[in-house]
Amino acid sequence: MKIQTAISCLHSCYDDISHFEKVATMYYRVIRVPQEDEYVLCLLHDIIEDGKSTFDEIESIFGDKMASYCEILDHHRFGDYKDYVSACLESYYPVRVVKICDFLANYLTLLSLPRDKRIKLKAKYDSVSGIYVSSLKECWSNSTFKDVNSLITDINFTCELQV
Repeated sequence: MKIQTAISCLHSCYDDISHFEKVATMYYRVIRVPQEDEYVLCLLHDIIEDGKSTFDEIESIFGDKMASYCEILDHHRFGDYKDYVSACLESYYPVRVVKICDFLANYLTLLSLPRDKRIKLKAKYDSVSGIYVSSLKECWSNSTFKDVNSLITDINFTCELQV
């Protein structure tokens, strides 16, 4: 029920929800059996950051925990992108995994962007790729991940893409 509500929210806020679906697909790839709330977070992770909804609106529909997670994933709270990424990766478990999946989904779409935007975003993402890899190796090399090495390979590969 919550998943369908989240999808309805996305359709009312965005013309294209494919990014959110990509993040959810990546999340499923690394988590054996995602909980419903984790899947919902994949779908809603940018909704506060993009100004499409507020903490209070998310809280009233999905509860305080979901609203708090979405608020943590709002980069506007930080002046520095590295500080933002570090804070997400030191946060609650679902926030960490969603942030990593969001990073990969964003990075893998670079080739579809205009060249000047690709170059700018690649430099931004390259500057934090080591933080993601180190977080995976340090925190999540346990049985809850299907294939940590594959995810690390994906991060390293995407950083080597020529844009």
